Formats: sequence, structure tokens, C-alpha cells
Amino acid sequence: YALDLMNKWGCGKVYTSVILEGDANPGERLVPLTSKKLKTYLGDEDLAETPKILLPLGFEVHASSEERIIFKVPSFRMDVEIEEDLIEEVARLKGYDELPPRLPGKIHDSATIGMESRAERKLREILMGRGYVEILNYSFISPKFTKDLMLPPSDLRAMPFPLANPLSVEQSVMRTFLLPGLAYAICDNLRKGWRFPIRIFEIGNVFLKEGTNLREEKHIAGAIFLGKDDRSPYGVIDKDDFFTIKGDLVALAKAFRLHFDILPGKEPFGNEGQTADVIFDGQKIGYITKIKPSIERRLELPASLYVFEVAFDPFLKPQAPKFGEVHRYPAVYRDISLIAPEDMTVNEISKLIRQLSPALVSSVRLFDIYKGKNIPEGHRSLSFTLEYRHPDRTLSDDEVDELHNELRAQIVSKGLKLR
Repeated sequence: YALDLMNKWGCGKVYTSVILEGDANPGERLVPLTSKKLKTYLGDEDLAETPKILLPLGFEVHASSEERIIFKVPSFRMDVEIEEDLIEEVARLKGYDELPPRLPGKIHDSATIGMESRAERKLREILMGRGYVEILNYSFISPKFTKDLMLPPSDLRAMPFPLANPLSVEQSVMRTFLLPGLAYAICDNLRKGWRFPIRIFEIGNVFLKEGTNLREEKHIAGAIFLGKDDRSPYGVIDKDDFFTIKGDLVALAKAFRLHFDILPGKEPFGNEGQTADVIFDGQKIGYITKIKPSIERRLELPASLYVFEVAFDPFLKPQAPKFGEVHRYPAVYRDISLIAPEDMTVNEISKLIRQLSPALVSSVRLFDIYKGKNIPEGHRSLSFTLEYRHPDRTLSDDEVDELHNELRAQIVSKGLKLR
């Protein structure tokens, strides 16, 4: 009927000849079935029963012996090519519930969890223990993130790799870092009525453009959003801030016995004065920041958003623990207070003190920061406690005072003022 209509309406030509594609006379296909494999897969070595099952399906016995039968496969059964296909037909027709139950065989090789999987598991345990919830975003995002986060065109993260055939505009480019996904996930939750603080993290790959090539990196990122309703019976002291999320990242590093230097930095989306670079082994591996208020308004976030994002690779190289003898002799402590410019970091001053300190100084620890009365503008007072210890005897006060006074003189020679 359809062909008659096509011919009647002139929308096609109907040919009476038969068009054949493929081999008109395909050769016969022979597939063997052995009692050994039948027993291996089904636990039944009764080979004589298989012809009764397969012959009604169009199969023919081509040759047979006590341990092997060769079946000729019907031309319409294009799905049967190997012995396992015949065994599947036998099991299907016989009934899977009729097969004898068996315990799995012994597994000879033991499996191990790789370094990357172990690191991911440990990171998850630590962050969830600190109140974070893991999320999983698509690697495809909307190109609007470059505008939302105020990324300059020169920033490598503002050059996402476009997909050739995206499902939608919202998933048309590859993500260059994890922050956009975290921010948009928080926005989605707010639109759905969530009012309270949020702590989320993600471990995932990012994709950076290198000419016409694509570089894939693994990152870990976390975000703390203070929430629409952040009221607490404990007041402001209970609220999270920049130092909260910094502490979470430092905790991750310490769990792997790594040391991250946290130094003042800049990010296009980071609030000035509350943005830091994360340095590991002399290289920048990420950042910690409070998102700019202008971006928070653009994203319609009613409260502050703090984030960190670092490369995953450093966590694949955890440091081995170090052990030593218990100290046999007590330490002697001395404090030192100095005035330094605000743009000089605590880390820089600590390193300077360690470099100038005699060998008997075993630790330098900051215990106070003060800005206010009697401190010049643009400066702050930093107070450190130094631990003096001799491995073979107890140090006298006179010895420590002499060493400490020499250290104070060297600090002054470097342009810092003592209090």
C-alpha cells in the first residue's frame, strides 16, 4: 500500500526487481560444544542432553563424540558465533534456576588500592570529619562563568575548551577550575529554599587549553557559605571566616605530613586582603580567598563565600613520619617582640629568625600580633617564643641570655625594630 501511494503521488520510483545486499549464499557456520566448558560454566557435563535443547531452535548436529559435539548454526542466528553462545542457549532453555548452585572459585591474586585512590579516600574522610559534604559536578559548564567570576581574557582559566556537539549552552565548555561548579551548586540550593550555612567540597579534573591541545589536571576544592540564616546562640565567635577555611586546608596538608606556605596573593574573583596563594615546594598550587562582594551580588549570594582550591598531585607524595629520641635535658625559653611592616609576612619573619638563630634554637613560635597604640602606621608588633635546647646538658640562664642578645642584635641589623 505504501509503495502504491508513493508511485501514485510521484514522490518515488517503485522497482519490481529485488535488491540484495550481502552474500546470497553464506557458508555454513560450525560451532563446537565441549563437555569441559559445559561443566565449567553450568556445572553440568551431560553433553548428550544438549541436542534435545538445541535442535528445536534450528541447530543441526554436524559431528559428535563423547566429549564434543559440533553444531551447524542456522543462517538466521547471526548472534551465535562461539562456544559460549551455545552454552548460553542451553542455560536459557534449560532454566537458570535449574543450574546447580556453586561457591565462587578461589581468587589467587589479591587486589591493592592505588596511591591515588588511597589519597582521595583520606581527603574525603578528613573533610567530611570537618563538616564538609562532597558534591559531584559535570565537567561541562556554561561559558558565562568567565563573566560571573570577572576573569580577565588573559587568564588561562578564561579560555575554556568548547565542545563540538554540546547538549546545551549550560554544558558547552570544559571547566578550567572547580570554583564555578561549587558556586553554582550553592546558588541552586539557595533558589530551592536552603537558608543555613553550607560546607561542600569536590575532587575532580579540570581542563586547560594549551594552544590546540588540552591539559588535564586533578584538583580538590572546598567552599564555606555562611548562609542566609547564620544566627547562633554563641554569637559572632561561632561564625566561619577566612581563617576557618585556611585551617581546613592546613589540616589536609598536615594529615599527609606536607607543609603549605600560605602567602598574600591576588585572584580576579578574590577580595583584596583576604586572598592567599598556596605554595608547595616553591610552586603555587592553588589559592584561598573570600569571594568579592560584587561577585556575591552578581550571583545573588546573601552572605560571604570562602573557597580554597589546590592541585591534587602534592597529596600523592606524603612525607614519611620522623622519629627521634626523647629529649633528656629541659629547654630554656625566651621571648622576642619586634615591629615589622604589615606587608612583611609572619612566614618571612619566622624564616629570618631561624636563619639568624644559633644551632641551639630548636623551635620558633608566634604567640601574639598587635596593632594599635605606640605602633607606627603600616606596621604591627609580632611576638615569638624561642626554645633553646642542648642535646647533652642543661643550658644555664647566662648562656641563653648571651645567645639571645646576640640574636636580637642581628635582627636589628636587618632593619627590624625591637620592642
